[in-house]
Amino acid sequence: MVAGVARRRAPRLGRLRRHVPVRAGEAARYGQAPLPETFDDPPNAGFPIDASQQAAEELSRETARAVSAALVPALVREAIDRGWWDPVDGSDPPYASVPAGAPTVHARLDSDLRFAVGVAPLPFTFLRTRPGDRFSMTAAVVQEVVVGAVASAASATGSGREILAVGVTPEHRGHGLATAMLRAHVDSFRSGDEPLFTTITVAERDWVDPLEASLRASVARRLFEGAGFAVRPASRSHRAIDPLALEATLD
Repeated sequence: MVAGVARRRAPRLGRLRRHVPVRAGEAARYGQAPLPETFDDPPNAGFPIDASQQAAEELSRETARAVSAALVPALVREAIDRGWWDPVDGSDPPYASVPAGAPTVHARLDSDLRFAVGVAPLPFTFLRTRPGDRFSMTAAVVQEVVVGAVASAASATGSGREILAVGVTPEHRGHGLATAMLRAHVDSFRSGDEPLFTTITVAERDWVDPLEASLRASVARRLFEGAGFAVRPASRSHRAIDPLALEATLD
């Protein structure tokens, strides 16, 4: 069948080749000669890049960074930018069912335990971090399954430590587990060792059981203030996209 298809298509290709001189003539007539030899355009379509285009390109990059900062979860954004995770590698994050029972909070956890759905957009054990990233995890565990977690890492800019995720599976919410984990996470570092910070936007909403936007922001403020963070409105670029965005810092 394949050979038959090839034979049937051959006359069509021949007709296309016969039209090339005609099309080349038309291209020359309209100042578009010579015709391109490939389907790939050269960089910038072959035109030089001037100052105005450079400014437009930089503005586009700044806009993309601002949108990413406000609408992509911090853990996912950092994982992609820093090479911890490839979103197109074809494998799905392995999640476990949610067990019943009282969670135990571990201030530092390095074991490759399974994650329950709703804790984080990516299981932390799925990340390929490096020692220099200083990735750290505090987790609430039930029957060797992580049902809540807080994660942080050294800032990509080299200044301070960023809280990348705080999450509790829906079945274990409402009992102060997030507060207990965040406090344990903060206490696991030496006082005054380095500042901790995070930006809380709509990107950090729970994709399993999301709260109304203003309630989510109120809960986030209480959570971080309860752990000793100073909470204030986020930068103008964040609030231009998410008016309720917050910044939390702990020196």
